[in-house]
Amino acid sequence: VLRHSLINLNTGTTWTPDDDDDMDGMATVVPRHNLNVKNVTQIEKDAILVCYENVVRVVNLQGKIKERKKQTSELQFDFNIDSIVCLTDSVLAFHEHGMQGRSFKNGEITQEIIDNSRLFRLLGSDRHFRDPFYADTLPRIITLESRPSSMLECDSGTLTEANQGVNLYILAGHESSMY
Repeated sequence: VLRHSLINLNTGTTWTPDDDDDMDGMATVVPRHNLNVKNVTQIEKDAILVCYENVVRVVNLQGKIKERKKQTSELQFDFNIDSIVCLTDSVLAFHEHGMQGRSFKNGEITQEIIDNSRLFRLLGSDRHFRDPFYADTLPRIITLESRPSSMLECDSGTLTEANQGVNLYILAGHESSMY
């Protein structure tokens, strides 16, 4: 169970779901550890996608894993996730040396880029823009940066970051792989 608080932006008040989960039934407080959350995205009216460490999990508004018909509620990756882009049918998880896409349908890898000679960084995504007349026909735009992972040595003998060879990528046109 993920514990979270909700904030009413109109009044500024906070609401925390029942704290009964903090007790183990014997008046003992159950210890909790804080998660290093990388991303939180509301994907449905009653579902939130939470990304931390190497896990992407879909939870309900109470923080419990959301049961989803024909889709998995948790995806695990073999690396610590730096950032994600949530698509309708999958998640793109970015790490230091590339990215990996996994399907919500079966958790399988849908796409993967790994290049240990470069450092990748997600710059942005057009996440929710849709034209009402062309609902799902507009391509999704994702912007990435990559730079050499090696350090260059200056004439003075000190190490500096490699500023040459910085590339910008625009990924567009993701199509749903759901049947």
